[in-house]
Amino acid sequence: MPGFDNFNLWDDAIHPLFLNTGVYLSSFGLLLLLCAAMFFFAADSRKPNDSQALKAVQTVAPDAAPNFGAAQNANQQIDFFREMAEKTGQQLTKEQQEMLRKRSEQIAQEADSAKSGEVKEIPPAVVYDEEAEFQKMNEMINKTRQAQLESAIGKPSEDEQINAISVYQRVSTWAGPFIFLAGITFLWGIFYLPVAYIVAAYTRNIRSVFNPAIGLDTIKRLGFDYVKILLMAFLLWIIAGGIGYALSLVFAPFDLPRLGNIPVIAVSSVVTFYLSIVFSIILGSALYKNSDKFPLFKTI
Repeated sequence: MPGFDNFNLWDDAIHPLFLNTGVYLSSFGLLLLLCAAMFFFAADSRKPNDSQALKAVQTVAPDAAPNFGAAQNANQQIDFFREMAEKTGQQLTKEQQEMLRKRSEQIAQEADSAKSGEVKEIPPAVVYDEEAEFQKMNEMINKTRQAQLESAIGKPSEDEQINAISVYQRVSTWAGPFIFLAGITFLWGIFYLPVAYIVAAYTRNIRSVFNPAIGLDTIKRLGFDYVKILLMAFLLWIIAGGIGYALSLVFAPFDLPRLGNIPVIAVSSVVTFYLSIVFSIILGSALYKNSDKFPLFKTI
């Protein structure tokens, strides 16, 4: 077992952590950039119209319009508008309940007057369907609110509808190429990840890790051994997936709603750690076997 007598925090902990981060960034950096670009493109296409939102707030809740205008960005304005909409909805519900209460009292009075006139049964005209009346009031209030909003911000024009259609078309047009490019960059990351670890191991230089020329030259020098490394990595990935699936079946009764399956997480962590050690040994053995092929970068 290795001892901790010559342990150095920078050389044995911090520096390898930076190298490991550089390995993943050099392998999957293109995929991350592609996802970030697509995210900002979709967010920019769905940017809200602040002037129309302000008019809507002035119509539904005039007293709250100054606070809406003081919001620092569009996200705060959207959150504020939703909050005001919820408050308005609560007020409308109270009004509906008040109308139902008054109507119930009216029915009770009519029933009492019918009893005083020695009428045993309540006439059918007095029967009150609360659910139907409630739906009618809901429709009436929704139509009133819709008319108020349309009078303030206007009905959706043809230009706005065309703009929405164009945004959808742009996103749908980019979806196919995005999936294609994302698949290529993901496969590139899987292909380049082992050699990125090898470069980080024998150079211990973060700049060399981000230099694709060194990585491709290393693949060239390893030759068919690099194909073996990829096959072994794929085999380890299948083993990890199979063990994870088996553990999820065995420890299924221990699955908790919010905490998850703690035994599966614990055992899977141990298995993942062991398989990562196996993968590291495979890379080290391949590098040692081909050490005579690295005259320019050899440090061992």
